[in-house]
Amino acid sequence: MPSPIDSSREGTCRTGSQVGSCRRVVITAEEALAVPESALIQERQQRLKPTTEPELSVMAIISMILGIVGTLLVGILVGSFAIWFGILALRQIDGPEQLRGRGLALSGIALGAIDVILWLILILIYGRTLFSPHSASAYWLFR
Repeated sequence: MPSPIDSSREGTCRTGSQVGSCRRVVITAEEALAVPESALIQERQQRLKPTTEPELSVMAIISMILGIVGTLLVGILVGSFAIWFGILALRQIDGPEQLRGRGLALSGIALGAIDVILWLILILIYGRTLFSPHSASAYWLFR
């Protein structure tokens, strides 16, 4: 019976870019039959799952867009929707779905808050002058 490592069968092995000598392992027929079939299939031994990046939250994108649009349009309405969608996006991102887009959601909330505050200030400043009893527009409204 031959030994498990047969030194007479020394050959040249190539592993990657290295070339060197290696020893071949010689087994008997009985030992070969005892090897499980799963050990012979290389694909099953090290099948790695591809890493997938989590998707971007759609609500975070909507929040950011509404925050930007709110600065140009009526910010009280659009800004409040930006805040609302941003909060929903943060819940979705922290939830079991684990989506990306935390920065977009926070930016949408911040822009929405700025929109609401700026438009409220503008309404208070210009609303007072528009609806004061001494303005021309108020003369036509309260006539």
